[in-house]
Amino acid sequence: ARLLWIMAGNRPALRSLVRLLGLAYTRGDHKKALALGEQVLRLNPFDNHGMRHTLAEDYLGSGDADACLRIAAAFPDDPAPELRFNEALALFRLGRAKGAIDALKRAHQMSPRVAAFLLPGRVRKPQLSDLGVSLDGDDRAWLYRDAMREVWKQTPGALEWAKKMLG
Repeated sequence: ARLLWIMAGNRPALRSLVRLLGLAYTRGDHKKALALGEQVLRLNPFDNHGMRHTLAEDYLGSGDADACLRIAAAFPDDPAPELRFNEALALFRLGRAKGAIDALKRAHQMSPRVAAFLLPGRVRKPQLSDLGVSLDGDDRAWLYRDAMREVWKQTPGALEWAKKMLG
């Protein structure tokens, strides 16, 4: 079954699933939240809610590098750091050096500001807009750092490797 967002009649059901997912996160039931996120992706494969970003972060944060790679591979043209930088980190964790280097360089090409915020130990938080987030701006780079720097730090050698690879 598909519930494509483009069809207005499907939107209440998709919104309800996303709200249910939010409740699962609020209650600390990450397993349920991941299952709901996967369900939303299956029903609406164009992912108008950005579930792919949340799932990639959560899978990598919970130690499931393979699941993160599966999500990233399903959206190869999405330049979002939640997919591209997480793909590089997942490959690094799995010891797939060549793929990790290629993914990191590609991620950096797509979102060059991320490294400036992710790699240093301390960095000043930029001004965040109430109107949204730019794809390749300081705000998006900061939000990625805020969500994922601890995950990078928990991977031995990952930040040092990324600094070396990106010069």
